[in-house]
Amino acid sequence: MNPSPAETVGVYCSRCDVRVAAKVTASHIDYSAASSLLRRRAADDSEVTLYSIATCPGCSSVFLTRRSFSEIPGEFTASREDPEVLYPSPARPELGDLPEFVRRSFTDAARLYTGGIYGACVGKCRQCLAAVCQEQGAPPDGILEQLTDLRKRDVIDGKLLSWANELLLSCDERGESHVDQESARAMLEFVEAVVLYVFSVQARFERFEKLRGGVRTP
Repeated sequence: MNPSPAETVGVYCSRCDVRVAAKVTASHIDYSAASSLLRRRAADDSEVTLYSIATCPGCSSVFLTRRSFSEIPGEFTASREDPEVLYPSPARPELGDLPEFVRRSFTDAARLYTGGIYGACVGKCRQCLAAVCQEQGAPPDGILEQLTDLRKRDVIDGKLLSWANELLLSCDERGESHVDQESARAMLEFVEAVVLYVFSVQARFERFEKLRGGVRTP
């Protein structure tokens, strides 16, 4: 499919460190998600997926994006979601084995940040923190209160709680509708630190303790 000369897609360019309107150079529409019946009946609503290759106007970096639409051919096309950047994928450390809801929330937050949708990214970060707290048995309450409970039970350390105090206060003062890139990045990095500490660092330390416990000195 040949895009129009003015067609662009909004993405975050890590090289330019800013959200850009990348110029679409090629695109492809995938109708496989729609049933064969819906494809035969033009009057029915069906789901289509648009894949686009685009380049940054500043540094010429290449992006591959995917976006889903609801479509009634000849009548209307409505986007179901924001573009997902498939390439380049955001570089994030290996998070290990996570509860599915925690992993999904964190992945969505990272994807929103990559797409430059910073307010929604912070919202997903909060959702991920709530999932971590629930998974660790914190009572239903505000996120800061739940993290305080985790600190009291040594699930997280004092530095993470201090970080949470300053970061959440700053985000609350701004509101999700006024979140900038720096604030979203800070929130995502904090959530990443919490997830790594709770589900990866602790697990590795416990394995080390078991191994050390099995060693007997003569």
